[in-house]
Amino acid sequence: MGKRDNKKIFRNVKVGVGILLILLLLSAIGTLVAAVNVDNVNFIEALSGISSFFVAILTALYVYTTSKQIDVATKQLEEMKEERAISEQPLVVMKKDDFHIEKPDFYFSPCVKEYSIQSRYFYKIKLINYSNFAAVSIDVSAEILVPDNDSWLTFSACQHRINVLSAGQESQEISIMFVNDSDTKLFTSLRELSVKKLPLIRLLIYYKNLCGGYYKIEEVRQLVSHEDSENYVRKWQKQIISFKTEQMEVLKVLSKMTEKDEKRDQLFESMKASLELALDGRKEIQIQTREVPSMFNISLLTEKEYLDSIKNFTYARPLHKIAECIKE
Repeated sequence: MGKRDNKKIFRNVKVGVGILLILLLLSAIGTLVAAVNVDNVNFIEALSGISSFFVAILTALYVYTTSKQIDVATKQLEEMKEERAISEQPLVVMKKDDFHIEKPDFYFSPCVKEYSIQSRYFYKIKLINYSNFAAVSIDVSAEILVPDNDSWLTFSACQHRINVLSAGQESQEISIMFVNDSDTKLFTSLRELSVKKLPLIRLLIYYKNLCGGYYKIEEVRQLVSHEDSENYVRKWQKQIISFKTEQMEVLKVLSKMTEKDEKRDQLFESMKASLELALDGRKEIQIQTREVPSMFNISLLTEKEYLDSIKNFTYARPLHKIAECIKE
């Protein structure tokens, strides 16, 4: 494209200069004729004035031509940069994954000061770079999508960052935790008979190469419980709902207690122990993940699209056994 633009500019310049030279020659002949036939007409002075006019036009034409050449050269550099960014494209994809549900427990969230009975969901994955080019600043994001009437209920999680994945390198295991499903929406969806009502988990991978290319990979998997895990899903959901009902009065009392109340911790531990006794000793159950090929997508992003996508990412930072509540 740049070469065609250059040829077009030079062709137009040649035509313009040729026309100006013809006009200058005709003006000189006309001035000579006028100097011979008309009194008080100085040939040298008249020719000098006309020449100055044409020099000004040529100067303006030169400036215009130079600016166009600079624009074309800039476009060529941008095209070369983009071609290089695309040619050195890393391919970071998920090598294996595992989704499991932790046995329900009794929790207190200090940030919002709420008590809840729920299971935590963990999605463990490994990534691998199948290309010959290094991938840098890899951000991994995931969300659970639960069908809810005609829309989707979304459970999000903190993002994970991998600094570099060189050619053929495999990442360490990444564990993504999902919480805040105290209403057991995921359990309900896992028990559905219709495939369209089963939950999905969407994995988003953002990364860059060393030449300024920005990429996004989207992969969607369907969550399906097998016979063994389905029994636990049913049992645990029933236990969460019944425990809330049976312990409603105790929960009200506990929610009114402050940090200064010495009996708060004792009552909290008593609730945890009661829930533990109501469940068996199994710590977690595994849920199958099935690939949805039609929902796999690789995109080349602009720098603005990339920065807009990751600007609100947050990364978990555990402090010992207690999570820190960070307020803006």
